Amino acid sequence: MGEKRALLAEQDAQIRKLICAQAPSRAKGDLKKATVSHLRRLLNSPQRIMRYFQHPKLHDAA
Repeated sequence: MGEKRALLAEQDAQIRKLICAQAPSRAKGDLKKATVSHLRRLLNSPQRIMRYFQHPKLHDAA
């Protein structure tokens, strides 16, 4: 179970990194827009999502 949490934390870190890579925003709406944009990008890349579930630590959890 710890490995699964580590993988989820890694994914969360990737999302935060990509959101913060954009120009800094002080408005809550801009941050929400950046987050939604990144999550939509993930939805449009099924190969990347499949790789998350093929990760050895997550694969062993199932």
